[in-house]
Amino acid sequence: MSRRTSAAKPWSSTGMPLVRSLMISVAVAIAAAAVLSPPPAAAAQELKTPGGKAKTALAPPAPARDPEAPPEGKGAGGLDFGPWRSRAPQITAGAFTAEVGRLAAAGDLRGALGANGFSCFDPARPGIAVVCVRSALEGACGYDWTVEIPVGAATPRARYEAHCLQPRGRTP
Repeated sequence: MSRRTSAAKPWSSTGMPLVRSLMISVAVAIAAAAVLSPPPAAAAQELKTPGGKAKTALAPPAPARDPEAPPEGKGAGGLDFGPWRSRAPQITAGAFTAEVGRLAAAGDLRGALGANGFSCFDPARPGIAVVCVRSALEGACGYDWTVEIPVGAATPRARYEAHCLQPRGRTP
């Protein structure tokens, strides 16, 4: 049985110097980080654009207008596209269907669509509808106008679709 003659030292030479030096290293690192880091206001200032919006690592490209996009309103061939950029897609789709019906009743639908920038594709087999398409890509959104002109006196089918990518980090 050994007799203790002195009070136990918490950092004695029996294995605690390593822990002590590790704690000192951590304290020095924390102090250096506090001294070298910018104040919170300066850090927040760096993360903002000149317009005041927060910067992100993967910012989407700036919206650009497609030079080949149809006009908002009447096109060169008389087809009224309406305010397709700003109106709800469901409303634009209904108006486009009515406008295609008006052009079909007036006469040569395929010629009118071609004059309005549509590309028409002839079917590979007889008896299948001709498909005419026009597309535009602006920013993160794609817009498609499609008309199927059936053989004979059947009514043409018109579709308008708008597809936009969601910004990163947001869910619908």
